[in-house]
Amino acid sequence: MTLVKTNNDINLQTAARDSYRFKLMATLTDVAEKTATAYMEVSRYQALCDAAQRNIHSLENVYNMAALRANAGLNSSSDELQAQTRIAGMRSTLEQYQAQMASAKAQLAVLTGVQPEAIAAPPAELAEQPVSLKNIDYQSIPLVLAAENLRQSAQYGVEKTKAQYWPTLSIQGGKTRYQTSDRSYWDDQLQLNVNAPLYQGGAVSAQVQQAEGQQKISASQVEQAKLDVLQRASVAYANWTGARGREEAGLAQSESAHKTRDVYQNEYKLG
Repeated sequence: MTLVKTNNDINLQTAARDSYRFKLMATLTDVAEKTATAYMEVSRYQALCDAAQRNIHSLENVYNMAALRANAGLNSSSDELQAQTRIAGMRSTLEQYQAQMASAKAQLAVLTGVQPEAIAAPPAELAEQPVSLKNIDYQSIPLVLAAENLRQSAQYGVEKTKAQYWPTLSIQGGKTRYQTSDRSYWDDQLQLNVNAPLYQGGAVSAQVQQAEGQQKISASQVEQAKLDVLQRASVAYANWTGARGREEAGLAQSESAHKTRDVYQNEYKLG
């Protein structure tokens, strides 16, 4: 009936409006993800630059000590030359880190529209929140919402197509005033129009089948969207786990290296 067809048209228009909204949300989410990644890259290269500068300072101290010992005749100049080589290598590494940090800053400026002079340290809580693969809220993810919207839109399309089987009813009313020399009166009219498809040669059935096929495709796209989200979350979790493992190994290696350095430094001074 006309009311059913009108409701389906309204639902389709609403679904189209929501589709644009979900696409906008997906775009904003993508930009936010790229911005966060660029921000972390800047922070990472800043930390690497700081570490390289500390290494250079430490190697310069070693070089000065080796130079003093060489001038005093306590050892050959090979230690001095070796320290110079290591300083040059670390300075080259520092330049590479600085170039990569500049590239990350440029990307961050493009995404935010701001050229930051300084970058705040990342929140400590960020590294303590692993991805939970069991509690993914798919209904808050724009890609899934967009796929769900397409599925619902396809359902409305099926209902709209099936509504072509129904007759279209319309009511027309009229009110006319007649005036004669003898009298005047009103002529009220109410007309019910029925428009029913008597025979369409299976065209509607074919359209319904096509709409139902599109509905099945859109339903599979919802599952595919959820699978894509789960795969990305799984990769993120694996990367996070690997990074934490490397961090712990790096801390242990750094502690061991500091102890070894102190031992050799004391022996070098005493020698």
